[in-house]
Amino acid sequence: MKKIIKLNYLLSAILLILILLSNSYSQTKANKNTLCSAKYCSLDLKVLEKGNYIDCTGTIHELKIPLIHLIRSKSKFTVGTILLLPGGGYSSLSVKSEGESLADSLNMEGFDIAILEYHISADGQNSDSALFDALKAYRLVKNRGKLLGLKVDRLDLLGISSGGNLAAKTVQGLALKEQPDNLILISPSNMNETQHGTVYPVVMPPIISTTRLLTTFSVNDNQTWIKSALEYTKTWKGYDGDATFKWINDSLFLADRNRNPLSNNTQLYDLLKLFLNAKPDVIIAGINPAAIAVEGKNKKRFTEKCELLKKEKFDLLMIGNSITNNFEKAQYQPIWNQFFAPRKAVNLGISGYRTENVIWNIENGFLEGQSPKLVVLEIGTNNIDEKNYPTRHTAGQLAGGIIEIVRILRDKLPHAKIIVMRCFPGCYGGPNPTSHRFILERASDIVSKLADGKHIFICDVNRFFLNKDGSINHDMMGDWLHPTPEGAKAWAEAMEPLLSKLMDEKHDQSNSTTNIF
Repeated sequence: MKKIIKLNYLLSAILLILILLSNSYSQTKANKNTLCSAKYCSLDLKVLEKGNYIDCTGTIHELKIPLIHLIRSKSKFTVGTILLLPGGGYSSLSVKSEGESLADSLNMEGFDIAILEYHISADGQNSDSALFDALKAYRLVKNRGKLLGLKVDRLDLLGISSGGNLAAKTVQGLALKEQPDNLILISPSNMNETQHGTVYPVVMPPIISTTRLLTTFSVNDNQTWIKSALEYTKTWKGYDGDATFKWINDSLFLADRNRNPLSNNTQLYDLLKLFLNAKPDVIIAGINPAAIAVEGKNKKRFTEKCELLKKEKFDLLMIGNSITNNFEKAQYQPIWNQFFAPRKAVNLGISGYRTENVIWNIENGFLEGQSPKLVVLEIGTNNIDEKNYPTRHTAGQLAGGIIEIVRILRDKLPHAKIIVMRCFPGCYGGPNPTSHRFILERASDIVSKLADGKHIFICDVNRFFLNKDGSINHDMMGDWLHPTPEGAKAWAEAMEPLLSKLMDEKHDQSNSTTNIF
């Protein structure tokens, strides 16, 4: 009898567990179904009955809770999801014209849309909270989007005006594996904002990115914002990313605020449609124009130097562009005579030359009969020059060109030490950093991995050309690109200890006021 009672208790307990599991499953299924059909959702994945209050102009002026407004595509062939960040100067949110109206058009292209209603403040100074919301919302959609009935095999990020600024900041805060498939910035505002006490931008592209970027502006938009966003796009591309900048005639800000910026009669609609449906650019591996020998234009100087190299042997070869070439000018000769001439040096710098020209020179006589103790290589800025050259190389291409030069030097001069100068921080257009400098910095970071402390050494003297805020010191670089005699002397003094060490000399400390170590 006792065994029967125990068995009944056991069966009752099992039945109760099955009932609870069934109820839990039903509840879970109900919750999933609710999430899949939810129109509004908090950033903690809770279904909300409605969004924040929108006034008659289609604008949110006060945010009660950050949330995402879900507008799913009715297409049978849903492409993916776009997280949409409307603008409003961080003081309001234009959720009708820059949110719901866009969603309707993008739905027709087969995209589910998640509109983020993020933190705002009356003074527009709440961008940190907005960024927290954007990162949380992005990760929610990426990682839990399926629960919300979204197709997240592909996830794009689109921002308009201040929403574009926020979208760029969001991508900057994401890890490589988290990045969106596409980033679309429509008239992004305030990309000229700088870090406190410096001239460096607050918003920068990721150094390594798998994301395609599209930046668009109308010719009628804020010119300062245009310039800074253009440099942002150029830097993205210069970091070996896929980036496009496009002008459109329609003005987002001159249009009726309740008008759909993507209505069929705007250029923006056609541009977005083309971009969203395009395949990423295919980069042909193994072809680097910065590492393929190309004869330079100054054949006279090349010939003269080759004749000199045949007649005389040198212990120090100075290879470079105009920055090195300038040591032959009268005002720079005292520096050359103090730091380099006593070491039996030869100036092989040629103005305007790029890595591919240096490679050609080396392969065609520049090292003929030479067995120097040391080679100093200064090259790179012309590879990034978009003012005087038809092509601009990326950071990866420039780094590859420098690495190829070093490889050839090691092959042809196995006993020589090599100093690779970090690319100087100059650029065209003024003292503040542009994409030119950022690309050079990235290339130099890549090249710095060559240093082995035995044969190859990296020398960084850039701090002597910069003010504390990161701007170029005019006394050290008068044209923002080339060191003045004062700048050239600072460079030579900073390099002196390393030169002396690698040439097996006893270093005279009185000859140097700075140290690179």
